[in-house]
This record gives sequence, C-alpha cells and structure tokens, in this order.
Amino acid sequence: MQLTAIWVNGHYLFHTATFNFGGRYLYEFHLNGDTLAVERTENSNHIPDFFSDTSPNLSLVSAIVGQNGSGKTSALTIIRNALYGDHAWGGYVLYNFALLIFENNADEEVYAVFSIPIYERLKKNSIETQFVGFSAKQEELNVETVYYSPFIEAKEFYLNTSAAPDIDVSGDMMLRLDIDRNSSKDDSDPVLEHSRQNIERQFDFMQSPLAKKLQEDYGFPFYDTVKLKFRGPKFYPDSSFFNNTPDDFRPFIKKIYETWRDEIHTTSTQVRRDTDINEDKKLIKLWFLRTFLSSLCRPLEDSNTYLDEGKVRIKPEDLDNLTGENALFKFLDSHYFIKFKGVSLPTEAIKRLISNSFRIIDALPKRSLRDTNAVHLDFDSARKILDAHKDFLNGMKKFSDDPVGFIDIEPDIELSSGEKAVLDLFSRFNYSIREIQRRKDDDDIKGYGSNFPNHFILLLDEGDMGFHPVWKKKYVKTIVDVLPKFFEQYEGVTVQIIFTTHDPLTLSDMLNCNVVYMKKEGENYVVLETGNDSHPKQSFGANISTLLSDSFFVEDGLVGDFAVQKIDKTIQWLRDENDSVDADYHQRVIENIDEPLIRKKLSEMFAEKTGQSLLELRVIEEQIRMLEERKKELQKKP
Repeated sequence: MQLTAIWVNGHYLFHTATFNFGGRYLYEFHLNGDTLAVERTENSNHIPDFFSDTSPNLSLVSAIVGQNGSGKTSALTIIRNALYGDHAWGGYVLYNFALLIFENNADEEVYAVFSIPIYERLKKNSIETQFVGFSAKQEELNVETVYYSPFIEAKEFYLNTSAAPDIDVSGDMMLRLDIDRNSSKDDSDPVLEHSRQNIERQFDFMQSPLAKKLQEDYGFPFYDTVKLKFRGPKFYPDSSFFNNTPDDFRPFIKKIYETWRDEIHTTSTQVRRDTDINEDKKLIKLWFLRTFLSSLCRPLEDSNTYLDEGKVRIKPEDLDNLTGENALFKFLDSHYFIKFKGVSLPTEAIKRLISNSFRIIDALPKRSLRDTNAVHLDFDSARKILDAHKDFLNGMKKFSDDPVGFIDIEPDIELSSGEKAVLDLFSRFNYSIREIQRRKDDDDIKGYGSNFPNHFILLLDEGDMGFHPVWKKKYVKTIVDVLPKFFEQYEGVTVQIIFTTHDPLTLSDMLNCNVVYMKKEGENYVVLETGNDSHPKQSFGANISTLLSDSFFVEDGLVGDFAVQKIDKTIQWLRDENDSVDADYHQRVIENIDEPLIRKKLSEMFAEKTGQSLLELRVIEEQIRMLEERKKELQKKP
C-alpha cells in the first residue's frame, strides 16, 4: 500500500494543485464543468521494489523539496488532515479539501479517498468523479500518519488541544505533553522537564537493537553513564493533600512518611559528622523511598473510585518501631480492596524496584555518590532500575491513566546539538510505537479496536535539521534502514516515508520521479509538475555541485552573498581610474579569493591599475606550482 498522488482544490495556499509521489503511475486531475476526470499514465522512471530490498515492509519513499516558505509543511498538513475527516484542532478548521490516491502493489488495486470537505463540495455542486481508463475503489482505509518535526513553534492549535488525531511526535506536541505530565513534580520547571523527558526517550531508544545500527552509521557516543535523580510529585501527607486516597490507607501512609522524614534527618546529621560511605548510601536510599512514596500516592488521588474500598488488615500502631522500609512492606502485604476483584497496589513490582535498586546502590563506589538525592550509574545498572521503575508505573495504571514516576535521567556527558538532533528523530519514532501499541490495546475513543492500520505514512518535516553535512549524506539511507524496522512487529503492515527538505545533499539519494518540487512565485505557491520548465531534471546520484547549480536551489550563483559583496567592491575599485586609495586592502582581498580564475583575472586588473606586477606574478607562480604537482601525479600513473 502507498499514497501515490494528491489533488487539492480550494486550498488557502495552493488553490488547486497535484502532488505525485513516485508510484507506478502519474496522475492528472481535470475539473471541467460537472466532471472531475482522473487520468493516469505509466511512470516510466518507476522502479518496482526499489526500497523493499532494504526493508521488506517499506513501500515508497518520497521527498518534498522547496525553499523556505514554499509550503512544504502545509503539504504534510494536507496529508495529515485529509485522512481524519472534518477534524479541527483547538477551534482551527484545517484545510483538507483533498482527494488522495492509494495504490496497492500486491493486488494492483487503486483506492480513492475523499476528505469530507472535498466530498461534500463535489456533491453539493453535482460534480461526478470519473476515473479514465482504470477503476478505483472509493472506501475508507486503515491508514495512520506519524508526524515528526524538530521545531517548537508553540502554535496555538497544538497547545490548546488534548491531542492531534494522528500520532504526533513533533517538538510542539512533545513539549506540551511533557509539561502537562510533569507539572505536579516538586520544583517543576517546564524547560527542564521537557529536557529530562527528551533524555528519557533517548535512553529508551538506546536500549533497543536499532540503536546499535544508528551508532554504527553515525559514530557518535551514546550515554555510557547517567545520573538517576529521585524527585517525585509534590507530596505532603496531611489533610490538605488527601482527597481521594482510600480513607483507611491515610494513617499508614502518614506514619511511613514521618518515619522516613525522621530517618533522613538523623542520617543527614550523621553524614555531616563522619565520612562513612555506608551512611551516604543509607541517606540516598531514604531519599529514594521518600520520593517513591509520593509517586505511589499521587495516582490514588486521581479518582475517588476506591475511596471507601481500600482496607488494611493491621492497625497503624503495628508499624511502630519498624524502619520506614519495613513499615512500607508490612502495609503493602496487609492492604486489600473490597468489591474490586484483582485490584491492588503492585506489591511485588514495588518490592523488586526497591530491592534491585538498593542492591545496586550498595555496590556503588564513593565517586558515584556525589548527591544525596541521586546516583551516577553505568548504562546497564541504570537500565535495571529504570525497567523496574517502569514495571511499578505500569502496575499503578489501575489507579491513573498516566502515573508520574519519581526517577529522572540526566546524562553524564553533553552531546552536541547535532548528536541530539539525530537521537531526537529516532527516539521520537521509538516513542511513537508506544502510542501505537496503546491505541492497539485500548478500546476508547482513540483506540484502534479491530481497525488496526495496515499502512503507516511517516511524515518527517525537515528531520535532517541540525545534521552535520556528513550525516546529511547518510540521512536517507538511515531512515530507510531504521524507521521501517520499528513496525516489523506488526504483521502485514506496510510503511511509507515522505520527508521535506531543502538540502541538496539529502536530495541526491532520491529518484527524481519521487520528488515533489515546490516554489513560491510572488504571492503564488506552486507545485512544479513533471514537464514544467522550472522542474529540476536531476537528483538521484547527482553530485552536490550539479544540484546546487540548478537555479531551483540557489539563484545568482553559488558564492555566498557576503563574498560577492566584498569582491564586487574590489571590482568597482579596479574599474575606477581616479580611486587609488586602499590598494593594499584590495590586494589582500584578491589574494584570499580561492577561485583561481577569478583570482587570476582580478590580479591582472590590479597590475594594470597600479603598475605593480608582484601580485600577478604570485598568482602565476601558484598556478605553475599546481600544474607541476598535477604533472607529477600523471607521470606516476602507468
């Protein structure tokens, strides 16, 4: 399955336009009177199974290319919204007057998907759609889009909505989700919370087998050691905190909290008096338990479902003279819920989390105990604690849809912005699988139920932003190799990639027939169809100089505007017979020009103007030296 063409009509930017993404056929749409005629011709440059030899579930890869402000993101938005009916985000009705054409290579079927607005418009105007020379099924498809953008634009329709209709892992959506999810934590700072959650997503991806492939391709360091900081939700177990926690639980929770508070005070005093490493470890473990308790209690406050149903088989005074840890375990072993079969706090998961974490903390050397509320661990040890932490949170989902944890991850090394950009891209798609799985398992309004998608369109909006040029050369190969593998766990599901870019290095990996070229001409946003004089003729395998020389990418030559300005100033001086000031300045400009033909010509003009031949002689000597070196290279060849 693959989306091969889109026709839009009445769009606020493109008005009427056709996008062909490089399928087996090229499609044309003609609206004449009361008929919309859809015609197709065979795409002579199409190569069957061109991408599936690398990833069997990958059906098509396409690029949308254009200068800044040419409408690339809007083109992706058309795809996102045309598949989701008359959806509006945050009160903003999005423009989805589109007809989408899908091809199924397996059975050679063609499917036409009308967005609701375009369907109603055609129906209102009694316009009949005719497929000329072929037939197309007009039915809904189980297609899902996954949208990635590295940018944080703080658009209102993102920030005011609970969620986008598709799987949205853009910078905007991740920022909003991170802020919402962690606003209850102590000392919550929105920027820091977003950064911590980004690191956690990166850490999750690093644990996957696909991360090794990425590390081999890009060769940058992953986190060898990390800092785990214990910092749970705001928690003060008094009458002002408790609203929905079961009434019978409250005196036990308060007693456990007070025991740990006193133990922390005593141990802190002892740590200040001596340098016993065991006291340091004890203090860290107490902070661990204290923040854990806040993470345990916060989900119980989300709903009053269990307000009267939580019971305990012992009395609060039975916890007297116990350590906080033993008091917690005794409470967990004694609690139960009436009326609700199978509902309980995740006692075994909690015990594993605490015992595994304490075993690791007890084995740590002094250098790993730099903070009272954090530990510095190797990757494998951190993963064991975080896996147990995740099991605990999963157990708390009986009480809260999204329980907030108490362990934050901070790297012990600082990656470059480019390294973070690469990790963000792939860790976000790793995260998207979690959301896809949630919708697969849930039957709520956003759940897939029995309609699990059989095709995913991965939309990457300038996903190579921030990449070093060497990495841009690897970009297409890596997304083709890695992204489809996230979806291999779903049998029979196909994947398609559509990405935007304005970088010629990235474009050189794309078949020209798989590229949609876009341009802004004055106030008009234009999609350059094949045959248009402005449509670039080369892409796949073309070198960077060839691509850059196309005026579609760079107008007025390949030299930077600042250099052009400086060289032009020197040329004007050379032509002015009456201006003899600043000769030394212009001589130095000419000497620094690295284009040999320009440097030679300007040195000749300088000699004619000043009567000084020294500069021209130096240029000639440099050319002779380069020719001699080239002569020696040729003489060495057989």
